[in-house]
Amino acid sequence: MANGLCDNLLIACYLSAKCPVYFAPAMDLDMYIHPSSVESFKSLKEFGNIMIPAENGELASGLSGEGRMAEPENIVSFLEHNN
Repeated sequence: MANGLCDNLLIACYLSAKCPVYFAPAMDLDMYIHPSSVESFKSLKEFGNIMIPAENGELASGLSGEGRMAEPENIVSFLEHNN
């Protein structure tokens, strides 16, 4: 998303969007804190997108920490309070 590479339908929709775009990252702890991910989040926010913060908890790898996608009810709550 941050680099403008359009290799699937989701990114094509994103790059064509004329509406507010929210994104909720979900990745392993090391991936979430990697400088390239941090820089991508920064770029996306600078483009006007709104980041729904990742949560702390058990991750798919078995690790525990930040990077877990926000629970659906928390995403809905975020959207209701940030419009």
